[in-house]
Amino acid sequence: MGKQETEKLEKKVEFLQNHLNSGKTPDELEKEFETWYEEDYKKRKYQEYIDGITEAVEKEAKITVNFSEGDYDQSAYTQYGTLHINRICTLEAFVNRMILRQSANSGSTTIWIKVNNKKLWCKIGFKGECEKCEDFDSYGDILISQSGKYSNQIGNHENFTIYPYLKS
Repeated sequence: MGKQETEKLEKKVEFLQNHLNSGKTPDELEKEFETWYEEDYKKRKYQEYIDGITEAVEKEAKITVNFSEGDYDQSAYTQYGTLHINRICTLEAFVNRMILRQSANSGSTTIWIKVNNKKLWCKIGFKGECEKCEDFDSYGDILISQSGKYSNQIGNHENFTIYPYLKS
């Protein structure tokens, strides 16, 4: 007996126990169970399955950035550390995530990346205004790694150094 058959029998026993004193004939109960199982139970199980997949896709689509604090330079009022991205993403997706993040903050964020011996930058200002170096947009579809470096100066001026994703 397969898993689905076992599950159906378990649901049938449960259904019959719940409707035992309903005064219906065994044939009527059998017919009601089949209707309930096909129309209600299977649809609900399928919806739970789809909801789980939808949640997983939405979780995967989100880009989150966390910071591990490192050294602190008292003379420059600067905190240094490592940034961690929850998944590999494109440079453009990372920049868009940082624009959304910065739009709620004051200060500025500058993103640095070295690609093909070019040092590219993008500066995101207060309320998400974005200024980019000349070639930055042409590299928007490259994948970036899940870690990089950051510094945060007094006044919430951040610098992120990120790296292209290198397959091992």
